[in-house]
Amino acid sequence: MLPAPAAPLAQLITRPAYRRCAHPFDGNDAARAYWRDAFLRYTDRLGGLIAAQYPRTTPATLDAFLTALRSAIHLTTRPVDEGGAADLYELVDMEQALLIEWGYPDPYADIKRRENAAALPRLAHVLAELAAIPEMAQLDLLAGGLLAGNRFDLGAEVTAREFFDGRADFFAWRAAQPARPWFRDDLDGWHARWERGAPYRRVLMFVDNAGADVVLGCLPLVGWMLRRGSRVTLAANSRPALNDVTAAELVELLAQAADFDDSIARGMGEGQLDVLETGSGTSLIDLSRLLPAFVAESSDADLVMLHGMGRALESNSAAQFQCDAVWTATIKDALVAAQFGASLYDCVFRFEPIERG
Repeated sequence: MLPAPAAPLAQLITRPAYRRCAHPFDGNDAARAYWRDAFLRYTDRLGGLIAAQYPRTTPATLDAFLTALRSAIHLTTRPVDEGGAADLYELVDMEQALLIEWGYPDPYADIKRRENAAALPRLAHVLAELAAIPEMAQLDLLAGGLLAGNRFDLGAEVTAREFFDGRADFFAWRAAQPARPWFRDDLDGWHARWERGAPYRRVLMFVDNAGADVVLGCLPLVGWMLRRGSRVTLAANSRPALNDVTAAELVELLAQAADFDDSIARGMGEGQLDVLETGSGTSLIDLSRLLPAFVAESSDADLVMLHGMGRALESNSAAQFQCDAVWTATIKDALVAAQFGASLYDCVFRFEPIERG
């Protein structure tokens, strides 16, 4: 939970009331039961991750934590009028708070480091592919990579199983991607905006996972936007959550990526590329409760990008902005797919420009 004070994103339209999750739990017994069971199943895998990441923890302490977590999951998924969570955000927030309380703040730390290290050399291959085609034609490949990388998600059961079974591969994901048009496909409109309009003054991109997601999916697009003349700010969690990249990790990662991408190196050197911490520590994000310093520093952004299922679909799918906005995600959960009338692994590239006179 973000300590007070907190502030809403400057670009967010808060009236009528902003609702962080478009599918609340109140009156939705099926959703509460679905997420209760999913979180309970997850505790089995979480125990193994904690044992590996925190080898000094004793079996008795770990068992006590898992018992406390399972009890908290049951309590949090009671009906709302009995004190249960109002939405998925509160359930996710509870779990992260309990991990911190018991001294297990980052069970995925080693996995993130390994996946970042594995993805960085492959960045050169992605950049070489892009260099072989005209600049404006690159957007199709970039968008496909952005959505392919988003399958490195260890919070979704299907993709977590894929990873731990040794079947996770960025290029295989990209090859298996549904053909365009995607489930929600506004890429042509966004392409036209870049082609006809002046570059965005500042792009504020909320990133998601470490590894292939940020390195092979996000960073090539970041470099492209920098070359088009935009300043780019990457917004990342202040605290760990699942395999999401944190702001501190992202600063280090950018310095390493600069060895592969001249646009990244130049952007950092010229102050056109930076990282800001949001104050968040969950895989979803409440855009009405961010660090005031983050809100003030990013207030001049004229494009907001929400990347990943947690930030763009499970939260903020109904958010409205005072500037152009993009939502990007690969759908990796059966209930999320059903809520939007989609199928598993469907792709979302949603672009909503503001009306201009």
